[in-house]
Amino acid sequence: MSIWSGRAAALPSVESIPANQPPFGLHSGMAIGASERACCCSASPLYRVVLPPSAARAHKTDLLMCGHHYRASARKLKASGAVVFNTSGSLVAG
Repeated sequence: MSIWSGRAAALPSVESIPANQPPFGLHSGMAIGASERACCCSASPLYRVVLPPSAARAHKTDLLMCGHHYRASARKLKASGAVVFNTSGSLVAG
């Protein structure tokens, strides 16, 4: 049983994380399975997007996104501090 204090854990700033290392305990190798489907439409997912914890959500959240919806959301996802992996589980740079 865990007790949440009501405060999200402090996350490292993006600038303090090495370019090849994802933040908040994530790791490369988060490949997308062949049977998984994008959460935004019926297309096959091309990206696993992991949203960091926030004031409104105390845990990280995974989204499987198709290419179209990822491109349409890329700026907002980057601004939110999301970490993106491709289908093979490799970290997507920038």
